[in-house]
Amino acid sequence: MMSLDQIDSETAAMRCKRPTMSVKEATSLLPMALSTVYKDCESGDIQAVKVGGRWVIHRRELEKLFSLKPTCPCCHV
Repeated sequence: MMSLDQIDSETAAMRCKRPTMSVKEATSLLPMALSTVYKDCESGDIQAVKVGGRWVIHRRELEKLFSLKPTCPCCHV
């Protein structure tokens, strides 16, 4: 069973206009080199999926993983 926090987070993620980001966008939020983010996506250290040869990272998961403040105004749940 899901907790209320999980439901609120999922609802916010569905409302989000940009729930995903590219590796290049992720490097603008993280103190990491582009190559390091690619390596972490490939190893699974950063949750991402490969779509058409490009890595797609879920914004909320990245923010949680690195304890970042939400970067999307509709994800402040």
